[in-house]
Amino acid sequence: MLNKYIFIAVIIGSILLMLSCAKETSEEDISAPASPQMIDKSVEWAQLEAGIDAVPEGDWIYLEWEANQEEDLEGYQIWRMAEEDTAETYTLLEILPLSQLMEPEAPEYTDMSPEAAPDPQTGEGRGYYYYLTAYDQTGNQSLPSDTVYYKLMRKPIAVNIAVNLDTIRWSYPYNLDYDVDFAIRVFRADNGYYIWSVKYSGGQDPYAVKFNYNGSANYMGMGDYLLRVDIMPKFILEEKYSGAESNYYYFTVE
Repeated sequence: MLNKYIFIAVIIGSILLMLSCAKETSEEDISAPASPQMIDKSVEWAQLEAGIDAVPEGDWIYLEWEANQEEDLEGYQIWRMAEEDTAETYTLLEILPLSQLMEPEAPEYTDMSPEAAPDPQTGEGRGYYYYLTAYDQTGNQSLPSDTVYYKLMRKPIAVNIAVNLDTIRWSYPYNLDYDVDFAIRVFRADNGYYIWSVKYSGGQDPYAVKFNYNGSANYMGMGDYLLRVDIMPKFILEEKYSGAESNYYYFTVE
């Protein structure tokens, strides 16, 4: 008879333990993740680019942020609002589970929406505001991250470098209502090592710039290289960034 009571007591204890654990789990599940933190944008001519930006592969807008550290983190949500939206309504652009991120410890997202592309006549795109939220395995959602803004411009075109590596040329035959700067980038194709990165102002279209005119370029030995020219407004107000990055021009030094 005693064994019977012991068995019953063990069963009751197990039930109470499960109920206690369920209660604790329930209490933990109401805790939302911390708000994601957008990575600050670097200056456009920096060798180590960071933050919201254009990309050379298309008329797209790139976002990156600091990874949340919650153990039960499930993913992120990308929210977007067009700058002309008088109702100021953000819509859910994308749900990004951690399983879909190439590097969960360095999360990033590229907005490839066709409506973000610049107008082919004016050369400017529609500006967008973005923020993020994080969500956990039970669906708890964080408060919004900080908000960032970007507007795409048309890409510089006809980017090339002379056969003798003397002169870099490009064109920007679009209407501009404000002053702009360009960032010229030359780097190795195999490892991304920078040979030359410089901000350039002035000149007339088509542009022609002597390679290493400021004497800051690193030694260029034999190998394969990439050239890119970015454009950005000369003046940026209220962290409302805009710009574009040309397609890569590939060349070889023999």
